[in-house]
Amino acid sequence: MIKYILIIVIAFTGFIPVYQTSINVLPKGEDAHTAPIIFSEGVLFVGASGVAYHWPAGLDVWDSGYKLRLHPKIASINDLFIFPSVFLQEVSAFSSNGSKVWSLRVPGMPSAPSLSDNSILIHTSKGFLTLVDEDGNIFQQDFVDVKSQMFHSYPVVVDNDKVLLYGSNMDGNGGNVVLWSLSNRDEIWRFHHESVFVSPPSFNDKTIAIKSGDSEGRIILIDLETGMPVARIGFAGANDLKFTSIDSEGDFFYLTLDSTALKLEDNGNVVWEFNGEGIFTSPVIWGEYLVLGSRNTASEDGNGIGFFNRLTGDLVHWHSLEDGVNADPVVSEDACIVIDSNGFAHFFKNEV
Repeated sequence: MIKYILIIVIAFTGFIPVYQTSINVLPKGEDAHTAPIIFSEGVLFVGASGVAYHWPAGLDVWDSGYKLRLHPKIASINDLFIFPSVFLQEVSAFSSNGSKVWSLRVPGMPSAPSLSDNSILIHTSKGFLTLVDEDGNIFQQDFVDVKSQMFHSYPVVVDNDKVLLYGSNMDGNGGNVVLWSLSNRDEIWRFHHESVFVSPPSFNDKTIAIKSGDSEGRIILIDLETGMPVARIGFAGANDLKFTSIDSEGDFFYLTLDSTALKLEDNGNVVWEFNGEGIFTSPVIWGEYLVLGSRNTASEDGNGIGFFNRLTGDLVHWHSLEDGVNADPVVSEDACIVIDSNGFAHFFKNEV
C-alpha cells in the first residue's frame, strides 16, 4: 500500500539517493521536531505547534492541540496517532483526519508513547509504566521506580515481554536504566549512573548503547543480559542537544552528539567519526546509507540532509535546505522523506 500511496516514489533500483520533489505540507514557518509517519493511507506530518497534515489526501491542516516541540515522537497503531501532552497528565488518540478517538489520564506527565505488540506503553514523570490497548483502555499499570524525562524519552521495546525504561532516580539525583518484564511486572536488572538519562537507547542481541545526560559527551555500553557496564566512551565538548535516538545494525551502533556523527562497535571501538557544520538529527539507516538531517542557526552551512556511506562514514550526497532540519528523517524501502523547519516535505528515492 505504501508503494501505491507514495505515487512520486519509484521502486528501489539502485544505490544513489536522488532528490525528487518538495511539497508544502504545514503552514509557512511551522517548524517540525517529529519525524513524518508513514501509514497505510499515506504520510502524516506533524508540526511543533501540534498541527498535522495527512498527505496525499489533500485534507486541511488540523490542530491536535498538543504542542510537540518537546516531544520528538508520536506513535501510530492501526491508523490511530497517539499524542502525549506537554502540559497535562494526558494521552490522546486521533484519526488521520483529526478526529479525537479517545483520551485518558496517566499518573504523571507522559513520555512519548511506544508500541509493544498491540499495546501502547507510556512511562511517566512519577515513575509509572502504563499499558493501554488501541481502544484507550488501561489494562496494566506498575510503579517502576524510575522517572521518565517526559519531554524527551519513551520506552524502548526489546521484545514482546521486555522493555527498557530510563531517566532519573525518584529524587532526581542520578540516573537509572531498567530492563523491565511486562509479564512478571518486575525489573530484571537496574543500572545506576551519576547523570540522568534523557536520550533513548538502542540495542542489539547482546549490548545496549545509551548516551549520558551530562555535558561530557559520554556513551555507555551495557550488557543486555546482566545490566553490567561493557564500556564508557567520552567525547569531550560534545552533547546530545536534540536528545537524539541511536540506530543499530548487527554489531554496530550509529549515533549523533551535537554536530558529530559516530559509528561504534558494540565493544566500544570507534569505527568512524564525522564532524559537520550543524546540529544533527537522529541517524536513520537506509540500505547502505546513514541519513542525517542537520540545522545550523548561525549560518546556511550545515542546513540540509546528508547521505553517508555506513561502512566508511564518507559523505556521498548532500542536499542543502535553506531552513535546515530539526525532525528525524523517515525511510521506507523505496523512499526517504524529511520535513524542514519551514513546513516543507522533501522526497528522495534510490536510483542507479
